[in-house]
Amino acid sequence: MLGNHNQSGRSIFEMLGVLAVVGILSVIGIKSFQYAMERHRVNKLVEEYIGFIQNLLSYETDFVKMKNRESPESALYLVPHIKKMNIIPPKWQADSGNFLKDSIGAQLDPHIRHEPGGIRHNKIAWNYILKSEKSKVPPQKLCEIIYARIILPYHELISKVAYFTNEAGESSSSISEYGDNYCNKKSKQCITSLTLADIQDRCSRCRSKNERCLLVISF
Repeated sequence: MLGNHNQSGRSIFEMLGVLAVVGILSVIGIKSFQYAMERHRVNKLVEEYIGFIQNLLSYETDFVKMKNRESPESALYLVPHIKKMNIIPPKWQADSGNFLKDSIGAQLDPHIRHEPGGIRHNKIAWNYILKSEKSKVPPQKLCEIIYARIILPYHELISKVAYFTNEAGESSSSISEYGDNYCNKKSKQCITSLTLADIQDRCSRCRSKNERCLLVISF
């Protein structure tokens, strides 16, 4: 009887040990799966933006002519037009008004800028809203993704990028960088001079206390 009792006790401890190992492996597996899914979602998002940018820029001359004809004294918002052209990525949605919502829920408003005398005049641009209840990615991380995966690789095509935050109770502040054809070593910092520390510093400002947090990207 005693021998059987000890054997039964060892089996219980062994079972508990197995369950503990299974639990640990399950947690690791879930986290690994979540990481893989997040990485896949980010990669797909970047692919969508690359295709979207290429499509928009291929029609830039036509959009500028359209702006000069339809709204010569103001910006031309492009959503109504690109909906008809079938160049919106499949998982994106045309939101209310002049905004698109991308595949993670962030909003942008592609338009032709009206900035007479400025480097962004008659350029395709958009305000990319980093802080949004609809977005599935935290604003700081989304900011880092856009800088690292879109802004830096496309520095030759971009004329200017401006990062805006609006602290509660304070006036809006911004930081700007410029593309290859517009930057210099004095007053206009080059996009290519951005370091990882620079990006993290900018994006860390996009915290919950901010009333506004957005990137303005002009091509």
